[in-house]
Amino acid sequence: MAMSQKPRHDILLGSWSLLECKTTDLNGKETNFPMGQSPRGLLMYTTDGYMSAQLLSQSPETRPSTEFSVTDFVAYSGRFEVVQLPKDGNCLRVNHLVAVASFPDWIGQVQSRIARFNDEEGLMELSTASPIFLAGRQCHATLQWRKSSTAGGTEASGDFTSVV
Repeated sequence: MAMSQKPRHDILLGSWSLLECKTTDLNGKETNFPMGQSPRGLLMYTTDGYMSAQLLSQSPETRPSTEFSVTDFVAYSGRFEVVQLPKDGNCLRVNHLVAVASFPDWIGQVQSRIARFNDEEGLMELSTASPIFLAGRQCHATLQWRKSSTAGGTEASGDFTSVV
């Protein structure tokens, strides 16, 4: 008898540093980097089922705060749930149950992401599960993250000045 496999949510736990944020149009031909080539960000998943994400464009400090736009800063947090995708043990569907957000219309919504992992390099790719609207067009967003904490979760590595 085959045993059912529980979703591998443990691979998410800890903190992640943003490497790249890109959008691709639905036909896959046009790619944009709405937060610039070197965005900063921090994504955290906790053992008690909460997540928090903060993303900052590459150089918002060059503009006054009154000129910030939707692509300068994105933040949201809430509970998360994980669903193992069939046929791919290294791919999860992660549902972010948004409780607080910089976009008021996200509050109370579910932001679903497809997570793919490169365990050897400590990388995670999070892609929107469904198309989103950004700057007046439909697209898919894909964010690359690097694990910033050790397996034990007690020490952190990396340059935290880049996410502060």
